[in-house]
Amino acid sequence: MTGFASLSQEGVDFQIQATISSVNGKGAQVKVRLPEAYRHLDIPIRKKIASQISRGSINLSVNIHLDNSMPIKIDKSRLTSFLKSIEDATGYKPTEVSIQDISVIPDIFIEDIDVVRADIELAIDQIITNLLNDFNQMRTVEGSSLKINLESQLSEIKKLVKEIRDLSAGAVEINMQKIKDRVHNLLSGYDQEIKREDMLREVAILADKCDITEELDRLDAHIPAFQKALSEGRVGKKLDFILQEMNRETNTTGSKTSQVEVSERVISIKSLIEAMREQSLNIE
Repeated sequence: MTGFASLSQEGVDFQIQATISSVNGKGAQVKVRLPEAYRHLDIPIRKKIASQISRGSINLSVNIHLDNSMPIKIDKSRLTSFLKSIEDATGYKPTEVSIQDISVIPDIFIEDIDVVRADIELAIDQIITNLLNDFNQMRTVEGSSLKINLESQLSEIKKLVKEIRDLSAGAVEINMQKIKDRVHNLLSGYDQEIKREDMLREVAILADKCDITEELDRLDAHIPAFQKALSEGRVGKKLDFILQEMNRETNTTGSKTSQVEVSERVISIKSLIEAMREQSLNIE
């Protein structure tokens, strides 16, 4: 389901900005962006997201801003690398360095986040919890509206199926008579006699192939199944399957009928099912 939420939180020496967004998807794809110093929180955050969101392409980003009042320290790894570069280039190994020497090294002084690391990690956990709550509240509102739309489309399909059933009443008998007339006309110029029983049997088989009763019965059965599934939790894939079966029965109905009025309603049902399939991607 599509969604978006954004939150900010302030600490004594830091501010955190977190954002989550999602777009439709059949499965769950999660992307998490964290500052390098907090990449070890990636897996716990993914687990927290997966416990509440099972479908869609989800992007979560966390940005941390440290106050200027933060204490600083020397980046020892950068200093070691710098001194080694001097030794490799000149063969001279410095034994003592002054603060003036160190100060010319780019980015040698870094903020000492260790003093607030625990507070920041706790704040990240809290803000993501609150962020997911806001995100899910927004999706709940959207889901209620989506349910109303799907129920409306389902009612329209039910009405169209009934219209097709009424229009196709007696279609088998009509088709059977048409086939009999055609066979009679085709064989009228032949001397060889065909047994009446054999002809009626073949005509009945051909006429039965035009019978759409079973397809309509299955369509009628899928409608309450879809309605029931809408009230259950995390049924996106189940709804996909039901709509796929409804589409199959509709296609078969369309291929069997020769009635223009029925074909028109088949097209309308297929259009409704396609719209419902797109919307069902928004449902977990």
